Order: sequence, then C-alpha cells, then structure tokens
Amino acid sequence: MGEGISLLAKSNFRIFQAGQVKVVPLDPPRKLFVVFAKLAGTAQTDAMRIFADYMCKGCEV
Repeated sequence: MGEGISLLAKSNFRIFQAGQVKVVPLDPPRKLFVVFAKLAGTAQTDAMRIFADYMCKGCEV
C-alpha cells in the first residue's frame, strides 16, 4: 500500500511535493498527449467549452 506512479510535467511537480515523493525524470524526455474527457451522455457546459477553447489555443488538432 502507499505506492503509485504519476506522470507530471516537471514545472507542475512543486504543487505535489511531499516528503516521501521522489522525482525521476524520463530520459530521454517524451512528448505526452493531453486529452479532455467528460461523462458520456452529459451535455457540454459553457464552462467546459471555454476551458477547452482556452487550453487548445495554438494546439495541433
């Protein structure tokens, strides 16, 4: 128990720093793809659309 693995951007890691957490960089670095997901059958809200539009500015789609 108490074990886990997460892939995080190095710049975001400081938010999650804890005494028992160790950072191990990927070598060589890798590109990771980000996706947006919502519960199937639910409507897209204005907030969801605004967030996705903001996050996708300049993205390759």
